[in-house]
Amino acid sequence: MKTIKMRGGRSQHAALVCVVSFLVVTIGLAIVPSASAETARWYSTVEEASALAKESNKPLLLDFWADWCAACKVMEKDVYSDDAFTRAARPFVLVRVDADHRTDLARKYNVGTLPMLVFTDSYGGEIFRHSGSLDVQPFVALLQSLPT
Repeated sequence: MKTIKMRGGRSQHAALVCVVSFLVVTIGLAIVPSASAETARWYSTVEEASALAKESNKPLLLDFWADWCAACKVMEKDVYSDDAFTRAARPFVLVRVDADHRTDLARKYNVGTLPMLVFTDSYGGEIFRHSGSLDVQPFVALLQSLPT
């Protein structure tokens, strides 16, 4: 194969190899699925979450929800999957409480509407509560304003 020298002593062949390599890498990165983003770790039982909270001296965030609660489903889909929420929630032990199945906890924390967010110390003593849904940014601001 005859090559033509370009300025600086590089050949067209070398330039072509560079371009093809770049394209292969670029296309490969576009095709290969990226690593999934970190997601928040939610516990399904208060007992398990509470044990971890006590051990690590972290506060709890109890999210009271129900299958029939449309706002709860929106928060799960749009808020809890957001990277900003995941980062802001790191100082908390997160637990989702099905209010229809854990009526004892719903009574203990006086849950009257859903969704209900109850923030407690590591031993379950209530610090703060919020009734109703929140968008990502106000929720992140709330998480960042609470003592941890």
